[in-house]
Amino acid sequence: MGSNEKSQRSRPAPSASAVALSSTIIVKVGAKQKKYTLHRKLLVYHSEYFRSALSGKFRETDDGVIVLNDIDTDAFDIFVDWIYETKLPTRIDTDAPGDGRTSVKYRAYVLAEKLLATDFKRILMDLIFTVIRNKHANPASALIIYAFENLPEKDAMLRLLVDAWCVHDSLNRMGDDDKALLPQLPQVFLCGVIMKLNQLGKATVKNKKLWRKDYIGKELEDREGYLKHEPVS
Repeated sequence: MGSNEKSQRSRPAPSASAVALSSTIIVKVGAKQKKYTLHRKLLVYHSEYFRSALSGKFRETDDGVIVLNDIDTDAFDIFVDWIYETKLPTRIDTDAPGDGRTSVKYRAYVLAEKLLATDFKRILMDLIFTVIRNKHANPASALIIYAFENLPEKDAMLRLLVDAWCVHDSLNRMGDDDKALLPQLPQVFLCGVIMKLNQLGKATVKNKKLWRKDYIGKELEDREGYLKHEPVS
């Protein structure tokens, strides 16, 4: 567990009354500058990014406003719902964008990484892992490209996508849209697939399944690369 996550877990969550009495900050998000008025205490508790931004180190907060131009507003809505309601909104389970966009649960996961919101990221991983495992979901090519472009090299989500692609026999289940994007799949993903398929060829039936314990952030922190795999006990 990283130091940021340790520090967050060591502090009690703020009570509703404490939050209501705390000051607010304006956060403007996305290209259209969608305006949110949010309680500082919640932002500071749940996000290392906001903890630093609201410590006085960022000149952008001198006027009580934080501007996040490159943040997805749909994903930020999920974050806001979660910090106030302490649970993910039900719409995240039914989100299936038909405009070619990546599902909001993955965009929210990328946001959690950007905001250094460890608990938010963990609960999203729980949801995504459950969906992939229980529905034998085949990671779409567009999702793989998006994830590898927006997450750090050692992120557990990247290895989950590699493993799920192999375990669920994705190559033989691909639709035409996924096949069309095959040449664009990242090289590091394809290398991971080769290594995982080799591993599966030698594995027992039990080890050919996905296990949540294998996709914990700490597992990857001290590694040279996310492709090295050792089960977490």
